[in-house]
Amino acid sequence: MKKLNISIIGKSNVGKSSLMNTLCNSYVSSVSEKKQTTRTNIKHNFIKKNSIFTINDTPGYFVKENNLLSSSMKASYLKSVTESDIILIMFDNTFKLSQKEKSILESLIGSNNQIIIILNKIDLMTKDELKTLKNTIRIYFEKKLFPISTITDDGIESLLKYLDEVLENLKSDVEHDAISENINNLTTQEIIRGVINQLTHGEVPYDCAVHTEKILNKKQNICIKSTIYVEKSNQKKILIGSNGNQIKKIGSISREALEKISNKKIYLELFVVVKKNWKNSHEFLKKLGYIN
Repeated sequence: MKKLNISIIGKSNVGKSSLMNTLCNSYVSSVSEKKQTTRTNIKHNFIKKNSIFTINDTPGYFVKENNLLSSSMKASYLKSVTESDIILIMFDNTFKLSQKEKSILESLIGSNNQIIIILNKIDLMTKDELKTLKNTIRIYFEKKLFPISTITDDGIESLLKYLDEVLENLKSDVEHDAISENINNLTTQEIIRGVINQLTHGEVPYDCAVHTEKILNKKQNICIKSTIYVEKSNQKKILIGSNGNQIKKIGSISREALEKISNKKIYLELFVVVKKNWKNSHEFLKKLGYIN
């Protein structure tokens, strides 16, 4: 059985997590309109025609914030790139590159990794707009280009077919047992945080973190205890909601997402705690798994 290690990179909100979810056919990474939703590399495996695909959803490569958390996100991105067989560089209908972004991408193009360009959100473009944007992207990158939509699934089958062809040329084989899926702390944390981002509609900004203290994996079910950290007391009130309705909703949607991955019944306990300036605490970021 062959294995292909893929990293999806690009600006925040171009659809990296949505593509990962589409390829894996399950909710495996947090998806949000907020910038920098993914804070660490989220890895997931899926099997297609006796081949193993390992997909890495990486933090946005152009991180502007100047704090310890942002530094860890950049390091996470670099680690993913160096370990990949193939890199999917993803853009959308808002394609525009700064000089710094050009420099970053040029360094990738010059690496030994195989590069594929993904143009997402083609469902939002007319045929003429798509043609113009494809020509513009080809000025920068002389690489294989796949226009897709993670909303309508247009272009996804063509992309998978090409990845199959790449996989056929790989020589390395792996044992199936080596890719068995488990619910782990980082995946659990990112999924819960993605649900929070969706439900709070901008009321709880980038100040939210989730720490999973306990995962008890039983034969028929999994018990998870997680704490949500925010920087302000009013953010805690928003997350709990009137009569606890919001935190119950967060828990319910998170459980459904986790059950899709594990194929087990999930029992999830959630708590909300205020912790000021956590993004600059080395000890706390290490506890969350964002830095070593």
